[in-house]
Amino acid sequence: MNKRGYYVCNNGENVGGFAVVASTAKEAKKIVYDSGEIIYGDTDYIAIRTRWVRDADVSQLPIGMVDDCRDALIRGLYDWINEHQCDECGKDDDLVCYNGRALCSCCINDLK
Repeated sequence: MNKRGYYVCNNGENVGGFAVVASTAKEAKKIVYDSGEIIYGDTDYIAIRTRWVRDADVSQLPIGMVDDCRDALIRGLYDWINEHQCDECGKDDDLVCYNGRALCSCCINDLK
C-alpha cells in the first residue's frame, strides 16, 4: 500500500497536532492514539481527526509519527512550526518552509 502524510489533531483544532506517515487515515489516527502523546484539547478517540496532506513528500520516511518537526515542515506535513531556529538568521521563531528551508518571516522578507 502507498504511504501518505497525515496531520492528526483534535476536531476543530489547527494547532497541537502531529505529522504521521501511514497507509490510511484510520491507521494514522490509531498511531497517534496508541502513542500516548497528548493531543491539544479533547483526547477522546472519536474527537481525533486526520487530514491527508497530499503534497507531502513521505516516500523516504517509515510508517509512524514524524518526530523531527523541522523535517516534517520541509516535507510539507506542517504549514508552520513555532519556536525553532531559523535556517538563515538562527533566531528561535515561528518558521515556514520557503524554497526548501525553514525560515522566519523577517528572513523571507529579506530574501524577496
